Amino acid sequence: MEEKLLKMDFDAFLRSFKQNKNASFAFLLGAGASISSGVQSAEDCIWDWKKLIYVTNNPACTSFLDIHTDCCRKRIQTWIDEQGGFPKEKSEREYVFYAEKAFPLSGDRTRYFENLCFDKNPNIGYKLLCLLHKYGALKSVWTTNFDGLVVRAAHKANITPINVTLDNPDDIYRQENTHELLCIALHGDYKYSTLKNTATELDSQQDTFKNRLKEYFVDKNLIVIGYSGRDKSLMKALTEAFSRPGAGRLYWCGYGSFINEDIKDLLTVARNAGRDAVFVETDGFDKTMISILLSTYNDEQDKYQEIHKILEETNTDIPITPFTLHNLNIGGCIKTNLYPISIPYDIFTFEISFPQNETQWNFLRNRIKGMDIVAVPYKGKVFAFGYSEHIHQAFLDCLKGDNISRFPLSIKELKENHALKSVIIKTLILGLSSCCGKDAVISKRLIWDRTRQFENYKGVYEAIKIDIVFLDDKNYALMSIVPTLYFKDENINCDRRKNLMSEYLDKKHNIKYDELIYSWERILFNGSRRTFDYPLNSGYNFNFKISNNRGFVAVDYTDKGSIPKTQFTNNKIVYSGIYIPEPNLDFCSKVSQKIIQDTNPMRGLLKNNPYDYEFHSNFNTNVKIGVICPISHTFQFREFLNGLNRNVTVSGTDYVQPYVGFEQIYATSLDIPAVNSNLWVKCNETQNDSVNLAQNICKFAHKLSNNNPDIIIVIFIPNSWEKHRFFKNNGETFDLHNYIKAYAAQNGFTTQFVEEKTISNTYMKNQIYWWLSLALFVKSMRTPWALSDLNTDTAYAGIGYSVRHDAKGKSNIVVGCSHIYNSKGQGLRYKLSKVDNPILDRKNNPYLSYEEAYKLGVSIQELFVKSMDRMPKRVVIHKRTPFKDEEVKGITDALSHSGIKDVDLITITMEDKVKCIDQYIQHGYPANASFPVMRGICFAVSKYECLLWTHGTIDSVKPNRNYYPGGRGIPSPLRIIKYHGNGSMQTIVKEILGFTKMNWNSFNFYTKFPATIDTSNTLAQVGNLLGHYDGRTYDYRYFI
Repeated sequence: MEEKLLKMDFDAFLRSFKQNKNASFAFLLGAGASISSGVQSAEDCIWDWKKLIYVTNNPACTSFLDIHTDCCRKRIQTWIDEQGGFPKEKSEREYVFYAEKAFPLSGDRTRYFENLCFDKNPNIGYKLLCLLHKYGALKSVWTTNFDGLVVRAAHKANITPINVTLDNPDDIYRQENTHELLCIALHGDYKYSTLKNTATELDSQQDTFKNRLKEYFVDKNLIVIGYSGRDKSLMKALTEAFSRPGAGRLYWCGYGSFINEDIKDLLTVARNAGRDAVFVETDGFDKTMISILLSTYNDEQDKYQEIHKILEETNTDIPITPFTLHNLNIGGCIKTNLYPISIPYDIFTFEISFPQNETQWNFLRNRIKGMDIVAVPYKGKVFAFGYSEHIHQAFLDCLKGDNISRFPLSIKELKENHALKSVIIKTLILGLSSCCGKDAVISKRLIWDRTRQFENYKGVYEAIKIDIVFLDDKNYALMSIVPTLYFKDENINCDRRKNLMSEYLDKKHNIKYDELIYSWERILFNGSRRTFDYPLNSGYNFNFKISNNRGFVAVDYTDKGSIPKTQFTNNKIVYSGIYIPEPNLDFCSKVSQKIIQDTNPMRGLLKNNPYDYEFHSNFNTNVKIGVICPISHTFQFREFLNGLNRNVTVSGTDYVQPYVGFEQIYATSLDIPAVNSNLWVKCNETQNDSVNLAQNICKFAHKLSNNNPDIIIVIFIPNSWEKHRFFKNNGETFDLHNYIKAYAAQNGFTTQFVEEKTISNTYMKNQIYWWLSLALFVKSMRTPWALSDLNTDTAYAGIGYSVRHDAKGKSNIVVGCSHIYNSKGQGLRYKLSKVDNPILDRKNNPYLSYEEAYKLGVSIQELFVKSMDRMPKRVVIHKRTPFKDEEVKGITDALSHSGIKDVDLITITMEDKVKCIDQYIQHGYPANASFPVMRGICFAVSKYECLLWTHGTIDSVKPNRNYYPGGRGIPSPLRIIKYHGNGSMQTIVKEILGFTKMNWNSFNFYTKFPATIDTSNTLAQVGNLLGHYDGRTYDYRYFI
């Protein structure tokens, strides 16, 4: 039967289960159901056995041997293939072969599984399974697993399990009742003597079980989940059972979309016998059980609440630890763009009748147009500054009760209320601009000066953006002023505006930027503090008071090696912060097997070997590439690639050192193919169709990778293909790069794009070879460096989203990406998943319901199980958008079920309101330094928020010199907000600072954002092109 005819959509499966919830269901569970409970899957067991065989034959190669990585698996598989006599990778014979090969004695195999299953606790899926039994839908559980998790879950749910094993098969005929759950261990239980895992054992299914299967499923529905159909005798027994006529249905829940031939045959036989039999694509046991329970009982309040109680039962509310600093040694400071401001004590408030056919904001905007009134709607009321008679006049026909009263304002109220903050800022801008005789654009929060046209650009004027920053436990706030440009000429397009902004600000470093702020300071304050009421001189006592004393941040530079003899003090200090030292990176020594540390990635590689050198030095690990290139550029591109194996003669800069050739840097050779070899594919430069071009590149790339495993496909993009890079047409969005990356990721090979303008850039040749060589090294699944000094019990995850819109602009697919990292900062695996029923906030950012957030937490936990030898004790999760309360609860509840209670949830965004100027202390007073703020400066701005400069001045590789990477403008900090967890400010910012050095897609000293979120958003965008999200996990190097 055709494959698509055998499939049922997951949502249809949920409806089908609910429709038949009063019928009898049984579950058949395979190893996949126990992964989240910490028990290895069958595939993981195979790789563990391969590793054991490899290590006992190669005892010197145990270092850096992480069997979870694609790279190590390939190395071991290569060695196995060279030995001969072993089954092919992914052969059906692997499980039984390696079980016996690793442990020929049955007692040793039993002991292996005892160790595997000992002390494992059933995760959420097993607990919900027991709830199905309580509700009467589940009658029995059949399992191929040895782990006993069904029995343990039943005991914890106060259900009596009837454990049927190979030692007591006749108990399978026991009468079913509501207080007992029949648990049939088809291959045995590790607690008992008999297990089945060799070829002979697995192929001879117990006759009692086989006969009972035939009888049992005549009238009962079977849901198979977590089982691959590996053992022939069980599949034969199922085929015989469902080849008979009957009412019992078969739902085969696969992990992903792939259906192997044995499963297809079983479903076809069942269909031919008149049975309902379908394949359902799922995302794992736990998430499927959550969906079944919540979907089936969503209209039964008592059961729905009980389900939620189980989801939440192991988690306890942990207070968020505030960001605090103690016992500081203040040795210096930085100057801010913040001015203390006192706001009015109260504001007018009144109620009106809003029309039904217009938004409240539009209605207010139209009513107060041209009047001295600033107003916002909030919770059915209007809050406003202005003349009371003008307010009365504007709203006379809709004012309720003819009553305009005063509402007291507080800093706390403004911090929590965006509407009230908005009316304060608008009024501040109107009053301030009027006082100093300048123009204002309220919608953009700008004050601009028509006497200060920027250069000779007509319609472009110098301006400042005004905002308010709040302090904890203070009765005043801080006014922020940020220099910018105002484009009065609305015909200037977006790209032109960006270029003009760069021209205006890029060359204004520390001192010049400070002079620019000071010029505006003179305009706004005229040498003294500014006080005004609004409307101006109205006598309403709506008073604003703004100090002309700019605030400072006191900084402890102890970790920079600067310990002051006397503490720096200043009455303008508004914050206190610290300097976080540059994180160390790990490399492998050239002269020994020791780990060597260096803060500088480029210098670390030049002086040492790559981090994973010791393991890979035991193999022939040359980096091999295949090339796809238009024939007209063949020799030009070949010459460019050959340059990767040569030196580049340039003088070193403050960071970039002379490129000395691939092998000298990475201690391995780079194999560049000859232009007439089968590894160099020539194509025509003239291309008329973008999609056809992408499809042909994918076809030839796939062929190259199939014939030459482990090569990197390098694709040359001439200038003439620029028109094919991206298009939007009739609702279709096409991106050549993302299309090819998505295809490559699904088919297991890595790609590298090189543009014609890149190879033509002789000025940047040295940097380009550094960048490209690192990309090729990393995409050969190698590890150039790792992070030092992170807690070994901590793991990390980055969450990203991508929203795809249809032709009408509606958000129809949201892809979430979870990308996990270990305590060495290495990106391990990532997983893409479609978010069902996404909720979009007012900024069009997707966020998750409790159920979706819980499933995301399960996904992250599953990734840890699949990628690490042990579960972390602490987990840190980064994302760019705020964590909603439901997301916090869902994620932490899911991780808590697997024993992870220590969870830090962190949002990281770019801060645009706070700008700082570095200072040095001269005769006890601060003065402007020549270079911008140092990278690593950090200070708390509220109880759970801090600012961190990941971009800023660093030490040059040349002695006694500073270096500001990029050299443009002044650096903006990251705003870091903690929504949950106990991590201290120092710990969290040190981790973030470290992860800015772990994006291997760049050879910069650092990236502004940590790799956790830098890559997750990119991966989600590329992943949006995947046709399905089948539970597969990837190494992120396939997508960069």
